[in-house]
Amino acid sequence: MKLLKVGSVLVAGIVASIAVTAHAGGNINTSGVVCRNFVAAEALDIDYQTFGVQDANAAARRVICSVPRSPLSAGSIAQFYVDGHNNANTCTTCTLTVYPYNPGNPATGVSQSQTFSNCASASGPLEWDQLVTFTSVMPPADIYEYASLLCIIPGNHNGTLYGVTALQP
Repeated sequence: MKLLKVGSVLVAGIVASIAVTAHAGGNINTSGVVCRNFVAAEALDIDYQTFGVQDANAAARRVICSVPRSPLSAGSIAQFYVDGHNNANTCTTCTLTVYPYNPGNPATGVSQSQTFSNCASASGPLEWDQLVTFTSVMPPADIYEYASLLCIIPGNHNGTLYGVTALQP
């Protein structure tokens, strides 16, 4: 009976340690395939590839992407990488926003956004990898913030949004 109790405690300890460490410190990579058209009328303009999302229309289009992440510890800084490609003479502009679980209530935190652009020169295509760092330290009330990415991608398949990575310290 004593051996059964010791074995049960050992198994419970192993299961608990696996549950605690399963997500700690692991970055969360999300493919651009999860992105969707931002404007309903443009749904058929967005083209999904195995490696990301593109715009099939001649005009630039907006896509919105969910950015899965785990809650950060109080005092952490939120960081992300956004990856993409542009053909010559095209640009991709994105805004990454982190927002609290109740953005209408100031007590739950405030939304923060950062906008960036990556443009390929006339001489050729550009593969880009953009680090986005929110310099404000996350207070305890903001550890459950969500994140989204809104990008304007060039038309005629001239740009690809590969994906976004949430860095998890």
